[in-house]
Amino acid sequence: MRKPLYKKSHNAWHCHLNGKMTRLGETEQEAHERCRARRTGDLPGGAITA
Repeated sequence: MRKPLYKKSHNAWHCHLNGKMTRLGETEQEAHERCRARRTGDLPGGAITA
């Protein structure tokens, strides 16, 4: 299971989704919620396939 990571250069949280680095948000809580939603397919961008 991938965890969100903070990219200081972009001042935002990101996660690897479907082989691409995707911005999730500026707060850690927001990032974890969006990453969890992406894994289940509840947000645009679909679920993780690999």
